[in-house]
Amino acid sequence: MVAIAIVPPATLFATLAAAMGSFMIPFIARMPKNMSAEQTPRMGFVFFFCMSVVMTLCSAAFAPSLAACCYASVHADLGSSHVTFRESYAFACKRYWSYLALFFLTILIATSPVLVLEAFTAVSALSLKYHPREIGPGLVALIPVGMIVFIGVYVLSIVLTLRISLAFPACVTESLGASAALRRSDLLTRGAKGRIFLVLLVVYAACYAAYLVGFFVVAIWFAFLSAASLTMGGHVPIILTLIMGVLTLLGVLCMMIFFMACAGAGISTALAVIYNDRRRVTDRRSEDMAPMGAPV
Repeated sequence: MVAIAIVPPATLFATLAAAMGSFMIPFIARMPKNMSAEQTPRMGFVFFFCMSVVMTLCSAAFAPSLAACCYASVHADLGSSHVTFRESYAFACKRYWSYLALFFLTILIATSPVLVLEAFTAVSALSLKYHPREIGPGLVALIPVGMIVFIGVYVLSIVLTLRISLAFPACVTESLGASAALRRSDLLTRGAKGRIFLVLLVVYAACYAAYLVGFFVVAIWFAFLSAASLTMGGHVPIILTLIMGVLTLLGVLCMMIFFMACAGAGISTALAVIYNDRRRVTDRRSEDMAPMGAPV
């Protein structure tokens, strides 16, 4: 499961390194130190373009990875034979475009309340910029209201995310289309959103604790390097400093990729187990479950 889930974070850091090394760093090096007002938006546009390319490539890798994780998890939960890395991705690539469409639809649905709020905030900011008004008691009174709306929007986004959380296992197991998988997830999550939220919260807490332990180890390593440098009187050979710095960066990068893969594998496994359980409860046909989990 970790091997299957390691593809998206590895793709993320590889595309980031490629974009920074081949485009962003040379572009920044050519820019003057004191940028003018006309050059600043250009810099922002270049950064936005690079990040858009990186996120698109990561999405292209994340969609089949999520499908492969769900495929392997459903098999494991049903007690089927072990599914290999190659078999999982071979299955995911058969309906690659369906999984990619479902991936973008889930992101759009889950983030739609936040996007609407951000659009409203941007329009309000532009309105105040071009039509300035004095800050009166009415605007001050809107601050707590805005905070309540802000919290409510994020709660709504979480609820929508829980409603579509079983879309990928349903799409993979029942060979549904993107829209049909979303409707199926809405049906399966009725009355179970609280349990799904608690399970995902526990997985998140475990991953966060692992992150803290990992970064604590990194902090001890940096402290060890600093103590060694002080012991040598600060006269550390440059080549040794470069080697230790490169090894430390590679170690931190590998640790981040590994922990991100563990988080993805844990969430996918939890959702697959909940999906199988909700199917037995919702369909009330536990005796008719085929080896793949699909109804006979």
